[in-house]
Amino acid sequence: MSRHALTLLPLVFLVSLPASSVAQTGTPRAAEHAQLRRALEDALSKSPMGRARAGMEVVSLDTGEVLFSHRAEELLNPASNVKLFTAAAALRVLGPAYRFETALLADAPPLAGRVKALYLRGRGDPTLTTERLHGMASELFHSGVREVQDIWCDDTWFDGDLQPPGFDQEDGDRAYLAPPSALGLNGNTVGVYLRGGEAAGAPVVVEVEPEAGLFELENEARTGPRGQPRFNVRAERAGERILLTVRGEVPAGELHSASRKVDLPALYAGHALRAVLGQHGIRVRGRVRAGATPRGAKGLVTVESDTLDAVLRKLNKHSSNHVAEVLLKALSAHVEGPPGTTAGGVRAVEAFLAAEVGLPRGSYVMRNGSGLNDANRFSARQTVRLLRHAYARFSSMPEYLASLPVAGRDGTLRSRMEKTLAEGNLRAKTGTLSHVSALAGYLTSASGERLAFSFLVNDYEGRAGPVVQALDAFSAAVAALGAPPGQGPAEALSTLVEPPPTLDDAALREKVKLYAGLGAAADLREAPLLRSLFRSERDGAVRAAVADALYRCSPDEAVGGRAVLEALEPEDAVYGRLRRACGELGVPVPGLGPLVDLAASGHPEALPRLISLARSTPEPERAPFNGWMAEVAVTAPEAVLAALRPLPGPDLQLPVELLARGMATHPRGPRPQPFWDALRRARKDRDPALAAFAEALETRLVGALSEGAATSVPR
Repeated sequence: MSRHALTLLPLVFLVSLPASSVAQTGTPRAAEHAQLRRALEDALSKSPMGRARAGMEVVSLDTGEVLFSHRAEELLNPASNVKLFTAAAALRVLGPAYRFETALLADAPPLAGRVKALYLRGRGDPTLTTERLHGMASELFHSGVREVQDIWCDDTWFDGDLQPPGFDQEDGDRAYLAPPSALGLNGNTVGVYLRGGEAAGAPVVVEVEPEAGLFELENEARTGPRGQPRFNVRAERAGERILLTVRGEVPAGELHSASRKVDLPALYAGHALRAVLGQHGIRVRGRVRAGATPRGAKGLVTVESDTLDAVLRKLNKHSSNHVAEVLLKALSAHVEGPPGTTAGGVRAVEAFLAAEVGLPRGSYVMRNGSGLNDANRFSARQTVRLLRHAYARFSSMPEYLASLPVAGRDGTLRSRMEKTLAEGNLRAKTGTLSHVSALAGYLTSASGERLAFSFLVNDYEGRAGPVVQALDAFSAAVAALGAPPGQGPAEALSTLVEPPPTLDDAALREKVKLYAGLGAAADLREAPLLRSLFRSERDGAVRAAVADALYRCSPDEAVGGRAVLEALEPEDAVYGRLRRACGELGVPVPGLGPLVDLAASGHPEALPRLISLARSTPEPERAPFNGWMAEVAVTAPEAVLAALRPLPGPDLQLPVELLARGMATHPRGPRPQPFWDALRRARKDRDPALAAFAEALETRLVGALSEGAATSVPR
């Protein structure tokens, strides 16, 4: 271990309060605890969590008493709850006041306002922004520099591995997959802005923020009619450039945007700096290159990030994978010396957990700092033990608590647990992956008791929506501990215990008309009301109608898109009832349009959901799915390949038929070029399984097109 190593303190245990404050058998508090335990056990058996692998624990911070425990020692995938461990270790090792530095240096002092080699050196700031580059450029200009030959980008404080464990399990260019680097910019994502033209068919105006010479733009997007936008932005590395391909339609005069990861983070920062220097009157004559800063280089400008406590709020309130993975490498560089590595960061966290929290190495699995995908295992008891340790540590407890989302108020909990006793009284970290949902943190009960809790749910059937609702109900029940009669834990859990109501056909049609009217207005001011209604409506079909209206008023993926994906289920109780009600009303089925929008944008969950809905649709009513499949194939061809690849052979038949029928009547003809280009690239991929799948899919699709051409394609 290097001279940077931290001597960790001995294990710290919570000190129990005097016996007079500890709940004794027969006291009112003990009776309340027993009532809570019975209510949670009853609700667990009747909720979706009862049919899954679930680990749970609730502990009093005042007394140390375990109020509720269920399979608390079982190791489960904690998803983004891993960020709780990363944050706690970062606070202990780096300290709340730690700041990351980014510097401009020169190989020699400026001569006559000229710098031959300007080095942009990063030390792991995950919050460096374009605005801060402007500040650096301004200071450099006022120091007298007017010309730079070459810009060198130095990211050697970390190693060159840009794909942490777990990230390799998912392909794509979504912003949450942004790579960790010692030198990066804007979370290593780029903003792409699309503005519809004045008339249908006109090119869409596409602008990149920040402006940087790193990007090549292929703009195939056109202005569409009024309605929802349907476009996709794809970012992929092409040598030392990033190719941005824009397809689809944007309504006339409307402005929309997308954020995509950048796989060349150091060069991205360097190219952005070059553009910013030009705006400040400093000419760059040469190239932007990658390279280490030489020893003896002269420092010209240094900027610092916000303190670590502010960085942790970005980490936990918004569940930033990028910040988590950068922090892990920063821990490695600080403890073991540069270059920081993911493995070294994990070792630093493990040392902290063993020496201070009492979690020995080997009792859990930690391979990354963000919790992305299938890379980590912790138990609910281990998570609660960490939370108790962090709460007892006065020197960093306020910063740790302040980093967590507040129920019903901000971050990833902004729209959860509203109008319950948990609202404003619960601070917790969420965790969501495919068939994984988690929630862990702190709350103050109605009786004033301070509690720590961890709920981990793995391998549940169906989608996440019912499980998330159950987690929220459990949290609200714990918050209701000690509430007045009629407002206690049992009442908070009643929606889980009682079967949801099902409206009759006439009432459902009225609700569909009501929410269709709200959605048609597309008024952002209605979004808070619709978010609240989405949580309060219990009939599944009605919730899908609310979700559609919410999407049309607030079409971003995080709010409206998430609601549609959560609500529109293929089961007859939801989609079947909606389809029949809308058939009688003569209106589109709520949620289908937004799903097509999301699929066309490349959202990984949307097209599989659309295919499952097509399976639940009677053959005579499937015609619209043909066009939707073809439209997504043109706008987001990679999303089609990703959705079809996991399907077993028999399940491929329907989507291939839908795609072939849609292509046969598509305005671009039966061979829309983007999809066939994507197939050709996949056939040449280095992954033999992907190449074989693409070849088999092409053969199958060509056969389906040929069969369709004989009967339905005009000659």
